[in-house]
Amino acid sequence: MLVCAPDDARDVAIINVIQQNINALQAQLRQLCQQMAQRDAALAAARHGAAEAHAEAAAASAKVTAQAANPPPTARVVAQAARPSPPPTPGEFHFESVTVRLGGCIEFAYILGHKNDISDIASNFSAIPLADSAQNHKSEVRETARRSRISMLASGKADDVATVSGYAERDLQGAAPTANPGGAGAGGLAACLARQQVRQ
Repeated sequence: MLVCAPDDARDVAIINVIQQNINALQAQLRQLCQQMAQRDAALAAARHGAAEAHAEAAAASAKVTAQAANPPPTARVVAQAARPSPPPTPGEFHFESVTVRLGGCIEFAYILGHKNDISDIASNFSAIPLADSAQNHKSEVRETARRSRISMLASGKADDVATVSGYAERDLQGAAPTANPGGAGAGGLAACLARQQVRQ
């Protein structure tokens, strides 16, 4: 028969409690390890599924891009037939491959002079009256629209690369400055600006 002293019995009880705590901690550690393993497996499965989905999306996108770049002939014909023609621009018309755009402006001027120069805005100032001239003592009132302008821009493709453009602008100051402003031929066309351009 083993007889234990009171101190020995107390130490045995403490050891038993410590052993129980160790066993509980080991059980919790095993449970945590199992949970971490399950989480790692789920994460790996999710990554694999995401990679497969990304690959499928990339393949579908490449297929759609290839189909859009090379549509079947029937699709091209349908697309061309369904494409609406742009509305016509006012003052613009087409002749074969050349586009012509007309423009311009209308100006009406009222001229009041203290001396009569016998000319309107197209004057070259060669008839300025001197002090002893009768025109020096007459005033002058003129109404003119000779600075009105008409313009034309023509452009077209010379080939697959080059585009040729030409621009011309004219006013009505081609007649003499002493021309009758009320006459039908009072304003002759005069070239104001002409320009051409070849763009590639």
